[in-house]
Amino acid sequence: MLNCRKKELPPGGEKGTIMKKAWIGALLTTCLVAPSFVVHAGDSDTSSQDRKFVRNASEAGLTVERMSQMTTQASQNPGVKQIAQKLSRDYSQADQKLREMGQKLDVVTSSELNGRSTREVGKLDAFSGSDFDQAALRELVKAEQTYLREVEDEASMGSNAELKQFATTTLPPLQDDIFQVVRLQSDLNVTASTSTGNSANTGQPLAP
Repeated sequence: MLNCRKKELPPGGEKGTIMKKAWIGALLTTCLVAPSFVVHAGDSDTSSQDRKFVRNASEAGLTVERMSQMTTQASQNPGVKQIAQKLSRDYSQADQKLREMGQKLDVVTSSELNGRSTREVGKLDAFSGSDFDQAALRELVKAEQTYLREVEDEASMGSNAELKQFATTTLPPLQDDIFQVVRLQSDLNVTASTSTGNSANTGQPLAP
């Protein structure tokens, strides 16, 4: 998700120090997912991008919520259940704020999943046990990525000041969420590859 290109280190000396500062600044600009900008009070118009963001992000956020709720109920892994509960809480809070702003802008959003999102969530019905955990985390990452792409687009291309502010403040904690899911995926893969016989993959709750 992050796209950090490799850059050569600048030479030493006073000139090199100045160049190094510029190099670090360029690297940070390349690595940060959320763009930096100033929200101006006058940017209150609602563009087609703003309306698209409210509709698409609310659908993507609802998809993460439903997957998280299903995972909380179906998983027997403490770590998976814990991260699913966190995702459900975080995305529910973000979704509530987004829908409130959407109402102010007269943007219609649905409280039910569309056909495509329903099918995405329904994929998890085919799995059980540790296979369910792996499938649930994989689908959660995909759904989170969809949501974060919408947030990033709004942060860089949106016109409405309130929505842009929502995008920039919402992005960091939800980025942290997806990193935790990916980390747990890695932990479960290691556990599965080192287990023998019928050993159960119970996992461990994530550190706060």
